[in-house]
Amino acid sequence: MRTLGVDLAAATRKTAAAVIVWGNGTARLEKLALDVGDEEIVRLFGASDMTGIDCPVGWPDAFLPFLAGHLAFEPHPVLDYDGIEGRRLLAYRDTDRFVTARTGLIP
Repeated sequence: MRTLGVDLAAATRKTAAAVIVWGNGTARLEKLALDVGDEEIVRLFGASDMTGIDCPVGWPDAFLPFLAGHLAFEPHPVLDYDGIEGRRLLAYRDTDRFVTARTGLIP
């Protein structure tokens, strides 16, 4: 059995794919790659029995009020997220910040 794992990112250069082949009680890494584009993902999907995809399906909570305030030319929603900590609230979801706080790694 062949499984595909895809870690989608906003940029293709940070999108990763891994293919594992399972058989006879073993697992073998067949492919591990960064900079994986849509065509390659579709090709790998077609050649796999199972696929798992890590895909953010939402925005950080702070992002929508920031964006709405920016579009309405209101300074408060924009200024509330000024500085590095404010930008982190816009760029990373709660789960991302949780992982970073526990591991020191940025997902």
